[in-house]
Amino acid sequence: MNKASRDTLLRAVETGDPGVLRTKSTVHRTGVELGNHVTEAGAAMFRQWAVDGDTATLRTNSLSVIAKLPEQNNADLVDHGFPCSAQR
Repeated sequence: MNKASRDTLLRAVETGDPGVLRTKSTVHRTGVELGNHVTEAGAAMFRQWAVDGDTATLRTNSLSVIAKLPEQNNADLVDHGFPCSAQR
């Protein structure tokens, strides 16, 4: 992921548009890149999508980004808050 595509994706995320994250699985490095540059507004969207995302891919991609963020509330979501897919 280059800087321009990362920045474009993060701007879309901040406005509530997950774009390709809804349908395409990402690699570990993408989660690291997004996690290293996401704003609080973007992180809030990823936290929301990790629980309420409309596709399993979006929920998984969001959780991947959140797992790379500091703060206890992010760790708690990764550790305890992710719903079982069987409940969907």
